[in-house]
Amino acid sequence: MPKRRLSNEDFCRAADRLDCSVAAIKAVATVESRGNGFDTKDRPKILFERHKFAKFTNGRYNATHPHISNWKAGGYGRSSAQYDRFSEAFMLDPKAAMMSSSWGKFQVMGFNYAVCGYRTVDEFVEAMKQDEGNHLDCFVEYVIVNRLDDELRKRKWADFAKGYNGSDYKKNDYDKQMAAAYKKFKGEKIDCRQYGGTKKWKVLRLNDSGSRVRLVQEGLVTELLMSPKEVDGHFGPRTEMAVKAFQCMNGLKVDGAVGRNTRKKLLGL
Repeated sequence: MPKRRLSNEDFCRAADRLDCSVAAIKAVATVESRGNGFDTKDRPKILFERHKFAKFTNGRYNATHPHISNWKAGGYGRSSAQYDRFSEAFMLDPKAAMMSSSWGKFQVMGFNYAVCGYRTVDEFVEAMKQDEGNHLDCFVEYVIVNRLDDELRKRKWADFAKGYNGSDYKKNDYDKQMAAAYKKFKGEKIDCRQYGGTKKWKVLRLNDSGSRVRLVQEGLVTELLMSPKEVDGHFGPRTEMAVKAFQCMNGLKVDGAVGRNTRKKLLGL
């Protein structure tokens, strides 16, 4: 049975959480996987990185298997050959092989499994095998945790590509490719309001996450109620406590939620 692909509703949900445009997310997917998270055999698209495999196996197979274990990046070969290379590495060290591959529609590296909310790389890979919805959720978490949502929202493609693809992003013109793909998608007429999406601020409270939570946290840092190290885009108990303290100090209703009055007082928005 073919794997479920992303719908406009999925893209709208992610765009609302990242507070960016659907076109920006589609641009990244297009550059990373040509817009399709699965190959013709319904396997998640992968790219096996031999230098990562060398790193995670301490170079143990560099001499015997230099084509899949090498301190030097490259040697990727054709897209159709990726699973052959992965399978050979998997026979040597399953965990290292999974961690050394990028997966799915947004090509997130396996070693980022915890960032995406998975306990093990095995769980991460199983999720990548299921559908593109999991690919998208992982992408959103990765962007939030690595604080790339602002770059994505403002379409600072060079900054985003540097954070997402690494310091060598210019070798493949990732920033230029994303900018070109964005121009292609920005003309699409997608009304996210039909899916419950909105660009209006909602009340933020415990367990929410996203760029607007980070904005609130940064405001709380300015008020000396939180540490810069605690700004992570997740509305946890520590953020709730800081919000309550701010509300108490400013004669607001102390409920730990960031509604219109608290937001206006804290951020002026």
